[in-house]
Amino acid sequence: MKISVMAKTNISHIAIIGCGASAVLILESLRDTAFSIKKKLSITIFERDEKMARGMAYRSGSDRLILNTLPETMSVSERQPDDFVKWLRSRGIVGKEGIPRKIYGDYLEEKLSSCIAALQRDGHKVTVYNTSVEAVTINEKHSVIFAGQKMTFDVCILATGGELREPENIALSGAQKILSIFDEEPIANIKKGSKVAILGSGQSAIDACILMESFGIEGYYTLVSRRGILPRVKSERADHCMQLSEMIAEKKARRDLGNDSNLLIVFYVQIMPDDLVMQLHRF
Repeated sequence: MKISVMAKTNISHIAIIGCGASAVLILESLRDTAFSIKKKLSITIFERDEKMARGMAYRSGSDRLILNTLPETMSVSERQPDDFVKWLRSRGIVGKEGIPRKIYGDYLEEKLSSCIAALQRDGHKVTVYNTSVEAVTINEKHSVIFAGQKMTFDVCILATGGELREPENIALSGAQKILSIFDEEPIANIKKGSKVAILGSGQSAIDACILMESFGIEGYYTLVSRRGILPRVKSERADHCMQLSEMIAEKKARRDLGNDSNLLIVFYVQIMPDDLVMQLHRF
């Protein structure tokens, strides 16, 4: 919602459900423009995880998972598009490529803290509940139900991010589970040399391969994809973070890699009844 609309209406009680990157962007916008609003705002944030701001995408502790876009496009401030770049430079982090996602998570956490502090300093009320929202009802007002309580707001903003859903028609038994790229601890416990199926062949699939390599799993990975297309390589540094897509694209023979390398990626496409199965074999 535009701040100008808020200034001309009776909107003053705002609920934000979820506190990842999107919520930080919302709070940053409110902080930048709240001075033009004569009334004081009451902002309530609902987040079930104790660790806020990072969301799923930037909570990883791995240095190997990097941002898939340039830092110049990652500022949370509309007024200062170079804010993230300046933040990096102030911490001695240079270079346009290979910024780990966890570094951006640090940036988001710091921006969240500064936004809340600035809003409170200007007399606005900011309250955070570390709990799940059970339901939202919309009438003349927006009612949020959580932990046996009910609160009413003028505006309710959903900032919950993308929902991870397990694929349909996959039979699981016992304690079996479909892992996501965000399940780092279970992924780290995969036995070395395991055969792993990865559904999809986009950026997250490559991240999954990189993450398993960083944990020393050295397994046999099968990427199952409707289209069989790997993401476009953006980096100019072919050796950065062992990006599998770059090594696949090069398809060098073992003699070209030399004896110092213990990694050989064999890439081929096998036509299956329904999908293209891309098999990456490390040996």
